[in-house]
Amino acid sequence: MRALRKIIFINSANIRYTEVKLDGNVHFIGTQGVGKSTLLRAILFFYNADKLHLGIPKEMKSFDEFYLPHANSYMVYEVEHEHGPFCILVFRSSGRACYRFVDAAYKKEWLVDEHGEVTSEFKVIRERLGGAYMSKIIDRYEQYRDILYGNRQTVGKEFARFRLLETNSYQNIPRSIQNVFLNSRLDADFIKDIIIRSMSDEEANIDLGYFRRQVADFEQEYKDISCWYKLNQKGESLVRKQADAVVKSYHELLYMKQQIEDLCCELKYAERVAREKLPLVESRIAEMMQEQDRQKRLVSEIQQKHDAEKATLNQEQGVLNDKMKRLKERKEYYSAQQIETVMSRCAKEQGVKAGLDSLKENLADLTARFNDVTSKYKTLRQNIVHQQESFQHAQQQRILLEEQERQKTDERLLKAYNEARIEIEQFFAEKIAEASNVIDSVKSEQNDCEKELLKLKYLVPFKEEKESLNQQLNELQLKEKELTGKISSLASDINRVQAEYDKKETEATADYQRRSEEKQAEIEKYSEQIASIARLLERTKGSLYEWLEENKTDWEQNIGKVINEEKVLYQTGLHPQKAEGASLYGVKLDLTDLPLNVRKPKQLQEENANLEKELKLAKDEWHQIQQQQEKAIDELKRQFAPQIKELRQQKSLAETELRMIPQQRKAFAVRIEDYEAKAKQIIEQQQQELTSRQQELAHRLSSAQSAFEKVNTDKQKQLNGAEKKYNDAKAENVKTHAERIATVNTETAIAEQNAEAEMLKLKQQEMDELKGRGADTTLVEDCKAKIKAAEDELRFIDEHRKLVYDYLRDKEELFDQEDNLKNQKKTLSEKLMQLNEKYQQRKQKYDQQISSIGKELTERGDERKHLNEELQKADRFAHDENLCPPMFAEAKEKQTLRTPGQAVDDLTGIIVQRQTRHNQFKQSVNVFKGNFSVKNTFSFRTELTIDEDYLDFANNLDDFLINNKLEEYRRRTSERYVDILARVSKEMGELTRHESYVDKIIHDINRDFKERNFVGVIKLIALQSVPSTDKMVQLMKRIKEFNDDNQFAMGEMNLFSTIKRDELNQKAVSHLLDFMKSLTDNPSRQYLTLSDLFQLQFRIIENDNDTGWADKLSHVGSEGTDTLVKAMINIMLINVFKEKVSRRFGDFYIHCMMDEIGKLHPQNVKGILDFANARNILLINSSPTTYNVSDYRYTYLLQKDGKSKTIVYPLISQK
Repeated sequence: MRALRKIIFINSANIRYTEVKLDGNVHFIGTQGVGKSTLLRAILFFYNADKLHLGIPKEMKSFDEFYLPHANSYMVYEVEHEHGPFCILVFRSSGRACYRFVDAAYKKEWLVDEHGEVTSEFKVIRERLGGAYMSKIIDRYEQYRDILYGNRQTVGKEFARFRLLETNSYQNIPRSIQNVFLNSRLDADFIKDIIIRSMSDEEANIDLGYFRRQVADFEQEYKDISCWYKLNQKGESLVRKQADAVVKSYHELLYMKQQIEDLCCELKYAERVAREKLPLVESRIAEMMQEQDRQKRLVSEIQQKHDAEKATLNQEQGVLNDKMKRLKERKEYYSAQQIETVMSRCAKEQGVKAGLDSLKENLADLTARFNDVTSKYKTLRQNIVHQQESFQHAQQQRILLEEQERQKTDERLLKAYNEARIEIEQFFAEKIAEASNVIDSVKSEQNDCEKELLKLKYLVPFKEEKESLNQQLNELQLKEKELTGKISSLASDINRVQAEYDKKETEATADYQRRSEEKQAEIEKYSEQIASIARLLERTKGSLYEWLEENKTDWEQNIGKVINEEKVLYQTGLHPQKAEGASLYGVKLDLTDLPLNVRKPKQLQEENANLEKELKLAKDEWHQIQQQQEKAIDELKRQFAPQIKELRQQKSLAETELRMIPQQRKAFAVRIEDYEAKAKQIIEQQQQELTSRQQELAHRLSSAQSAFEKVNTDKQKQLNGAEKKYNDAKAENVKTHAERIATVNTETAIAEQNAEAEMLKLKQQEMDELKGRGADTTLVEDCKAKIKAAEDELRFIDEHRKLVYDYLRDKEELFDQEDNLKNQKKTLSEKLMQLNEKYQQRKQKYDQQISSIGKELTERGDERKHLNEELQKADRFAHDENLCPPMFAEAKEKQTLRTPGQAVDDLTGIIVQRQTRHNQFKQSVNVFKGNFSVKNTFSFRTELTIDEDYLDFANNLDDFLINNKLEEYRRRTSERYVDILARVSKEMGELTRHESYVDKIIHDINRDFKERNFVGVIKLIALQSVPSTDKMVQLMKRIKEFNDDNQFAMGEMNLFSTIKRDELNQKAVSHLLDFMKSLTDNPSRQYLTLSDLFQLQFRIIENDNDTGWADKLSHVGSEGTDTLVKAMINIMLINVFKEKVSRRFGDFYIHCMMDEIGKLHPQNVKGILDFANARNILLINSSPTTYNVSDYRYTYLLQKDGKSKTIVYPLISQK
């Protein structure tokens, strides 16, 4: 006999030390809170080892803290065994309860020494065991239960000694003991729950939450997928057409985006080139301006040099002119002085002197006798002559001084005149130069204008732009041919790669398909066998098997060998009865050598379990094959999909680009026409401007020439004024000089006249005196007359000696140099002409250079202005948040012939065009996504806000279409929902098989009552199960029936097919929709449990009171009667599970803890105790006071001492 016979508390549960014997019925008495429930929970812990199911309130200490508060706290269970008792030590290790098994009867000295000290050292305990075996620490409660209940599958041989039972399926025993202890209700649901919980740790159920999650979206998924297959009157899928429109627009936007990216890169390049070129242009402008300034400086220097040289030549020419004028004047003067006569008379000076000497000698001879007279008069005449000579000399000196003064004044006036003339020349030189420059500049501009007019005939504005556009048109034509070829090539590549993929997919799936079909056949075989067994198990109730089990022992060794399972053993309605002997319809057979031909439900269940394992294994293998196939296909897809996608995207982009070419060609043609119109306008405008400019220049030239002439006129006027002033001053000087000379000459003449008169008077006096003295006065007079004539001539010569000298000087300086002066004048005129010509040539050269520089400066200025305008245009574009794309900031440069302005114009055009297309694209997306709700099957986003949302949507849709994900969704959805139907069927099948087990338990309880009832007043206690009216249960049963009827066609079901299988499809869809609706209508219902499949009803007959079949037991009779019924049912429940594990080893006792037995009549207390003991069940109950003491083997009184420690007193112990 095996049983728990004692429990010992040491420093546990507020108990210092106590031993409680349990090898019989036990009654604990004591007031509330004294510790009765504490002892009962400790006994329950022996059976269930489950701290969470001991009924400890949450507000109380945990099991470990209460029962094992110290390192030396113990609970010891002593177990009776046919091989000798053993002990189980419960102690605390690592903060939780653990176990050790000891192969010996309990002895207090193991743990408590003679001084009452409790040890916590297992080394000490092991020494005190006296060699008895003590196991290692068992810290897993499941392992403890496996050891205690003899689960050989998990427990080694070293623990075989400590088995209370010998079974692998023991779970129902601790569960039933636990459930009876923890529950006080007694109604159908409670008993049903007890039965169901006793079958497993958790009640068998179907997770409706799982199915709710799985089918919650079925209607949505079915709607979303099926809408792709709906065709309009033209046989087109409207949704597919809308999707294609979205993808087409998306590809166009991608192409435009690529264009924008390229143009952004080109703009970056063009902008950089322009920015790099701008300083070069500015540098060139600066250089040209410097060169222009240099040229102007050179022109100014040349002009200054020319003016200086011209002034020098003019001055020399003035000097020559003065000389020539003086020469003319002197000639006229000398002519007036009869210079030839004077020269001739002067040339005879020596002859006159010789004649004078001769005459003087003659006169001396004539007057020798009259020397005194002659000497006297001679002296008088000499005195007059001397006086006259002195006066004349003084007068000559005066005339000389006057002449010198005149000459000085003439020189001063000439100098002033020359300075005034030079000043005038200098003053007007700049003005004349400026006026001349203006004329030259205007003439140069006229020349440039004529050249511009000539160039205008050959001018072709926007030539480069038009050539570039024509080149782009040609490139576009080439691109069109290239794209056509590329599309054809890509299509071929796609077909080739797709064919290669299809071939490899076919090759890859062939073996998997064969293996899958083989495994599917195996699954169907196992499924059919399981279904067959299930059908047999479902027919257990009321069958021949049930009768044989109840009425004939060892039936399987005789009649069981010759009857048919399907048609006889599990058939109902055969009405079997007992007959004598081993005959069958009067024929006795020797069945020893016949094999066993029938299987009991347990064997069927075991076989079913094996088949389930095989089925599960086969399904797992089938799923593995499917997974391997999917993995292989996925691997192929991973290998080929990127390549195919890339090719398709390239083809799509190429097609988009090809579709855009006509529009681009038209745009280019329009731009060429615009350029031609602009060119014509520019030519006409320039021609008009040049004509106007010519007229303006003609007017400016006339004005410049007038200004030049006016300047020359003003100059000549001032020169003439200066010359007149000079001439007037000179004439005044001459007049003044003449007047002064005339005064001197008058004085001289008067003096001469006076001297002449004196001389005549002296002559007369001399003549008279000589005549008086007898001299020939006639000869003397004639001689004197001749002497006087000679002296007069010599005086004339002497007076005109300076004239002759001046003439000779002027002749040498002027008259002899006349030809030379004329040549010099001619040379100077030629030099002036050459100087002017050279100046004009050099000036014209520099003017041309300056004009060329000015023209280049204008061009470079225009270029700079154009570059600045282009860069400003690019800068405005870059800072235009509404126009400039974000990608521009990160764009890489790309070489181009476009200018920044052209790139901006093209970018602006394509951006505006793309925006229009983008709006159309968004509209097409909105139309398409209007087919789907927010929570659609394909996870298409329906709330799109920014542009990127729309682009991501289209990209995902493109990928969706390219990879044919619709077909994948269709296949997977069909398979998933078909699998859901199959899973509903399977789980309902498993649940209904548990239902048959419940029926068996109910049958066993009913039979147990019939066989071993002890109470006369209770005539009948019966239970029965009836089908549930739960709509969810009924629906899931219909789904199971549908699946079972079509299980071999379900694998091929396509819920979205359009072929003539609609009836089956629609049934499946209808079931799924109903299932979904039912789950949706009951959102709080998470599980479909075994208890939902049936309703448990009671029928109690007490004396003549029949309750009929009812869901609850209340007021069957007195309160004691109700308690009695509950106790009997609880004991029968425990016994049913006990007997199931007792067939191999039945010699063991278990305990049942119930607190309500005290409410029974004393007679019924003994009866219920006997009712339990007859089934090897020992009852333990508690109450405040004692009663029926003789009916219990042990009665214990529980009290609290002064320190609130519980003390257990044994009151009665019977043998």
